[in-house]
Amino acid sequence: MTRTKFPVLKLLPSLPAAVAFDAAGISLAPVTAKAAQGPFSFLSGNWQGNGTIKVRSGAKERIRCKIGYTVPDTGLSFEQVLKCASDSYTFDARSNVNHGGGNITGTWNIYNLKGIVSGTASGSKINAKVRGDGLIVSVNVTTNGDDQSVFITSEGTEVTEVSIKLQKAK
Repeated sequence: MTRTKFPVLKLLPSLPAAVAFDAAGISLAPVTAKAAQGPFSFLSGNWQGNGTIKVRSGAKERIRCKIGYTVPDTGLSFEQVLKCASDSYTFDARSNVNHGGGNITGTWNIYNLKGIVSGTASGSKINAKVRGDGLIVSVNVTTNGDDQSVFITSEGTEVTEVSIKLQKAK
């Protein structure tokens, strides 16, 4: 078995070994694998924007919203706080969502109503249904960089539709 010699090491005897190894193209730095980012990594932070709500009568109103997402390093789950207000309505919703195999599961609360979240997350899109306490809500979230669109439809409530365009706070 022949050993490959690195002549540059002989030329640089006065330099520290790390520099000599670096000159020879050999790294002594520990190699660490970067953890794969989960499907929710890009959500982390605060978002705010405007949109419209539609009520059962068909009337529409402008609405202002803020959403905060807390996402762990794995990016496989998130906690969300959604706060919206219009001239006539305010609502605060909270959710906890987990991802596994392309599917999402979790919980959703708005005031005293609670629901179970199910759906899918793929790329920059989340499509979810919330069911419970006489509540059936569809939530579709699409994110493109620092822009996010949220579209919510609801059955059995006064507010039947919410459409919001948000931007990530910097």
